[in-house]
Amino acid sequence: RCSVDRFARRYARARQIDVRTAVLGARPAVHTWAKAVSGLGFKVPVWAPREPGPFDELLERYGEFRRRWRGVMESSLRAECAAITRFLKWMRRRRLPLTSVTATQIDRFVLELSSRLAAKTIAGICSALRSFLRFLHATGVMPLDMAAAVLMPRVRRGARPPAVRPWREICRILRGIDRRTALGKRDYAALLMMAAYGMGAGEALSLQMDDIDWRGGSLWVRRPKTGVDVVLPLIGPVGLAIASYLQHGRPQAAATRAVFVRARAPHPRFAVRELGKRLLAHALSVGISGPPLGTHMLRRCHATR
Repeated sequence: RCSVDRFARRYARARQIDVRTAVLGARPAVHTWAKAVSGLGFKVPVWAPREPGPFDELLERYGEFRRRWRGVMESSLRAECAAITRFLKWMRRRRLPLTSVTATQIDRFVLELSSRLAAKTIAGICSALRSFLRFLHATGVMPLDMAAAVLMPRVRRGARPPAVRPWREICRILRGIDRRTALGKRDYAALLMMAAYGMGAGEALSLQMDDIDWRGGSLWVRRPKTGVDVVLPLIGPVGLAIASYLQHGRPQAAATRAVFVRARAPHPRFAVRELGKRLLAHALSVGISGPPLGTHMLRRCHATR
């Protein structure tokens, strides 16, 4: 990794381009290439992990606390840590000690967020911040429990109902996917499954090979937030779409047991963000644009229908 960064900086200076852009472009490119070369049997240096950040140790202890004593799932914990990192960086820029956080400082932080974020997003950040402040007090880092000082905006349940698209538009998007290509087979199978069952993207993309009972005609799906397993009947069109992708679209060199994988080596599990981009591209190709066009939109449309 250090060698790649040195090369990227030298390349950026020679080409007179932005150094950060060059580094962020070189890292995934060379890392993917190294994985492919290693898969062919050649020895390559171990890709060293990133250098530890200033908050890594504290967030690791917080994560262990939340897993052990609160049973928080990893997906929720990642979102919490991202929100807490915002606050830690805000404190660090102002050179404020974490051991003596005041209500005034918390209010300033929340007010700055309110100038550029939606109320629902701010409420989520405040909820994570409350949990973090309780953790600091419980572990003796802070003498006072400042969780009650975090005042979050009220988000009324019925204030803004979730926006949905007409079901006919969902059908247009699915019909517009070119299933003659490997990418088209993958996208169609994943999006059809989400639309047919009302799955979230995390549920669909976490599907493993062993979760499909072809003879029994069922799917085992795990809820990402709760870890609860749900058994669903394998609907005919969904089963055909998945089978077509597995037989004629999924890379044979993929080492993971996940059903949906990236087309580019080393073929890891397909990511939620990437599926969202693919959904937007398919929608635009059939003339459908405008919000909302995220993956969760399929879940809402299924529920509305």
